[in-house]
Amino acid sequence: MEEGYFAQFTDIHIGGPELAGRDNPIAKRMKPGEVLACIPKHRAAEHNLRAAIEEVGSLVPRPAFVMVTGDLVSLGSEGELRRYREMAESSEVPLLATPSNHDLWGDCGKGWDRVMGPRRRRLDYAGVRFLLMDEYEPLPEGPHLWRARLRPELSEWLRDGLGPQPLVLAFHAPILPLGDGRYADVWDESAGKLLEMLSEHEVLAMITGHWHRNLEYTLEAGGNPIRLIATGSLMGYQWTGIPPHYWFPTRPGYRLFCIGEGRLHTFWRELWTQVQANIVWVGPVHAGGPRPQVRPVRVFSQVRLKAKGYALGGEVVEMDWSLCLPAPDKFGRSGWKALRWRPMKRTFGALWSEWEADLDPLDVEPGSYILVVRARAGSGELAYDAVPVEVSQEPSPVPAEAGPEGVFELAGLRE
Repeated sequence: MEEGYFAQFTDIHIGGPELAGRDNPIAKRMKPGEVLACIPKHRAAEHNLRAAIEEVGSLVPRPAFVMVTGDLVSLGSEGELRRYREMAESSEVPLLATPSNHDLWGDCGKGWDRVMGPRRRRLDYAGVRFLLMDEYEPLPEGPHLWRARLRPELSEWLRDGLGPQPLVLAFHAPILPLGDGRYADVWDESAGKLLEMLSEHEVLAMITGHWHRNLEYTLEAGGNPIRLIATGSLMGYQWTGIPPHYWFPTRPGYRLFCIGEGRLHTFWRELWTQVQANIVWVGPVHAGGPRPQVRPVRVFSQVRLKAKGYALGGEVVEMDWSLCLPAPDKFGRSGWKALRWRPMKRTFGALWSEWEADLDPLDVEPGSYILVVRARAGSGELAYDAVPVEVSQEPSPVPAEAGPEGVFELAGLRE
């Protein structure tokens, strides 16, 4: 493989009833409060897309292309898709899009076919075959109901695209096995057929969106491990469905990739930040995101911490970490006190840098802490990221395990 860079945008959600019109079949199902709540979110979506397009175009080295993995718009109308296309055409870096439910359910995909063209894409770059596919299939019960499925014509298209070179497969909804041939969320049993089809090929990654979350895990395909990467929303919101707001804000961003050293490296780039720090792994546990979404971790034995740092227009020159304990100030406001800052070792450098260190639970008392990483840019500017952890010295067959996903923001850190 050659060295190269590319990027991913996902779950942008341009538009809404104000662009799609109240005759849109999905808009007709929306409650008045939901329509009002959506207006500022969809305006933010346009703002974020413009910012991401501008930033990607300014990066050095510049990504060769951006994969857009579904939910470009909200209600699948031609008006929304035209607005997206108008913005995408301003990009100096090609935006290669494949659709999903929000792009197709307004008129069963007719608008996409007229405005956007092909639903699938195939290209070769840096010695890697890229396949962008549309797994969406509407259900007869209604335009808003759908499933992810490896349809016969999609299976044939994929087989035609598989070759001897390493592969990246991009689509919208992540595959998550539940056991007994069942899969989480929208995928039906055909996900198993897809994994079987890929079992004899070198798959660098499946790259997805849909959940508005950052996550990474490994799938088994006939004994061949396949890395699945889920990416947070460029829109910057997580759906709850609970009135009056229906959404809660998350940090908007996109994902960068580097093909190099025979590997695929990746970084979640948070918009609007000059310096950024991400805790990505605590042993086998992915720390989740985008913040404030977080996966708390229970640590039983020594684990490897993996973090990433970024400085816009510069570089992160140092990263360190500490466990922190509650330390309210004199007014009783919550805060945290770092116990001991320890250095991390740089393991990779590109547009971003990657860092590692070891956390040994025998070094501290059992209990609840906040794990904090700190990035220092060459300019001296600092950035932080944090994950709640519980340190346990109980026997366990695993070094660490994830707790239920929650929401956490670091505030009041005293160093």
